[in-house]
Amino acid sequence: MNDSSISKPTITVLVVDDEESIRNILSRYLSLKGYSVLTASDGNKAMDMLQVHHIDCVLTDLIMPNINGRELLQKMAQQFPEIPKIVLSGYGTNEDMLVALKTGAYDFIQKPLTDFEILEKAVGRAIESKLLKEERDHYIQQLTHLNEIIGFLNKGVSFEQIFDIIATMMKQAIPYNRLAIALINDSGLVETKLVSSDKPVHIPVGSKFPLEDSSLATVA
Repeated sequence: MNDSSISKPTITVLVVDDEESIRNILSRYLSLKGYSVLTASDGNKAMDMLQVHHIDCVLTDLIMPNINGRELLQKMAQQFPEIPKIVLSGYGTNEDMLVALKTGAYDFIQKPLTDFEILEKAVGRAIESKLLKEERDHYIQQLTHLNEIIGFLNKGVSFEQIFDIIATMMKQAIPYNRLAIALINDSGLVETKLVSSDKPVHIPVGSKFPLEDSSLATVA
């Protein structure tokens, strides 16, 4: 996956810095690169924004009033560990870098920033890492559900009960109105076996029809 594959208009970066001029410069640059950008002047305001907005990446200074960057990193590690964090500071010591790494900071960039391409690549890599982790977690969840279903089969749970379990699981991930299982029998006819629907059913359980029948088009 490269940066061009990221749907940037849907990606939101939060810039946290107590200097308004720096917030404006970073916000303008990232906006020109296609990101949606929010800003906060300190860690307190940043935490408030994290509570109400979907944030994909946080770019933060270290030295700020109220909650500083180090405290923000620690709070995010506890409450928002899935959001990548990039530190941008002109006062970074070895201790600061160590704290940043321990709290899961993805990158540490020194100010003043003279090459903005470094920043763009760091943000792109951080978001790519987040998307890959989300994809991996999604596959793990699917595998867990599959293992659960296999476990039900091994315990002798009926196919009808398993169908209800699958329908419930799918509705949590993908909103839908109808879910049906149909099989092609030995005669080459499509036979509806199970249907889960919150609307009137066009093809009830037990219906049989040829593959070329218009019923399939009706359901689609």
